[in-house]
Amino acid sequence: MRTADLSENTLERPQEPPLFYRSHTAGDEKARMVIVHGLGEHSGRYLDLARPLIAQGFSLWIPDLRGHGKSGGARGHVDSFDDYARDVQKILDQAHTGKPAAIPLFLLGHSMGGLVAVLTAAQHQDLVDGLVLSSPALGVAVPLPAIKKALVTCLARLFPRLGIKNELDPKNVSRDPVIVQKYIDDPLVHDRVTTRWFIQFLRAMDSAFDRAGTLKLPTLVQAAGEDRLVSIKSVEAFFEKLNMPDRTLMIYDNLYHEIYNETEPARQEVIAALTTWLTDRIAG
Repeated sequence: MRTADLSENTLERPQEPPLFYRSHTAGDEKARMVIVHGLGEHSGRYLDLARPLIAQGFSLWIPDLRGHGKSGGARGHVDSFDDYARDVQKILDQAHTGKPAAIPLFLLGHSMGGLVAVLTAAQHQDLVDGLVLSSPALGVAVPLPAIKKALVTCLARLFPRLGIKNELDPKNVSRDPVIVQKYIDDPLVHDRVTTRWFIQFLRAMDSAFDRAGTLKLPTLVQAAGEDRLVSIKSVEAFFEKLNMPDRTLMIYDNLYHEIYNETEPARQEVIAALTTWLTDRIAG
């Protein structure tokens, strides 16, 4: 199965931005998965990850969140991270359409998508059978100085849609220079957020920690030991707040933020660990 065979779809929604998503229905279906991308990127950057999942019999749904990629909405803006959670919930509904009861549905979120996945799963645990978090944005690697945070907070009240740089250095995405250059050259990748987005991002991280203890789903957390974008200490602290019996934390020393886009053989090792964890839960 070629990743190019993922179909492209747009979900039209009353009073909500159109939601673009890629999907593939496996012939010999073992499980289903919704994948949620990170800040400023889009579903097209997950086609290489889709290939081994398709080979394992996974049907996939990969949306562009509002304000990202080919979806509608202002670039890098939300009034609340609950807006993103509604986007994911709509795609989960799509993934449930026609699903046999015996087929599990997993939710995987990377970076900001990991944060959104936590918020979505906490609200809709009935829609998800397992949760995977890849380098989840539960804290930033370099905290914002207090004076700058106060300035952005003030600007958010006065000019909530004012655009600011997201300050993500592409060199910190991966150790693979080819991946970094593709990220830089990708016309669907953007580097802006609004002041309102930034304040809601801080609130969403606090909310994720508040809700961690309510999660009851089998959960895998995969994190980069040399992450320069999100705080590995915050990821570990979040993991410690989880109460479910089936929880696994894997930290990969020396890897950068996008662990599924790292240099070989590390990339294959990370994806192999992911597919092993998933297939073990399918078999169980």
